[in-house]
Amino acid sequence: MFSALRHRTAALALGVCFILPVHASSPKPGDFANTQARHIATFFPGRMTGTPAEMLSADYIRQQFQQMGYRSDIRTFNSRYIYTARDNRKSWHNVTGSTVIAAHEGKAPQQIIIMAHLDTYAPLSDADADANLGGLTLQGMDDNAAGFRCHAGIGRTPEKYAYRVWYSICGDQRRRGREIRR
Repeated sequence: MFSALRHRTAALALGVCFILPVHASSPKPGDFANTQARHIATFFPGRMTGTPAEMLSADYIRQQFQQMGYRSDIRTFNSRYIYTARDNRKSWHNVTGSTVIAAHEGKAPQQIIIMAHLDTYAPLSDADADANLGGLTLQGMDDNAAGFRCHAGIGRTPEKYAYRVWYSICGDQRRRGREIRR
């Protein structure tokens, strides 16, 4: 009898020991979203329009949407912005950007539409480059990946509403990415 009581106590103690770590490590709301935003900022710095980092980050986001059950694709567009040289001469810089579009159908006719840009600030002048504004090492976690973080947080929870998501890569070139649609 003493042996059976000892076995029950030991089993209960082991059960509690194994359950508590699982309970403690349960993800909190927003953990997935923060992880995704940090991943984008860390592994794809310098997401200026037309750079390899921009194209790779767009493909990564497309894959993440597909894993969450969204229909997702990438559309490219041509854009340009004015660059100012040291001698105050202005010239157009042509770039090819990407837009990630994702959709998830819901049961209700209402839709949630999320629009954001994911590129980092590109130097618009030699003075910007000299002051180290933008460029290939800028992670851009302040406003750029925040849109994806917002969507990643709510996109994983089942909703009754349809989602339509546009991530434009060209938001920081004087808003040219928002002007170019369809």
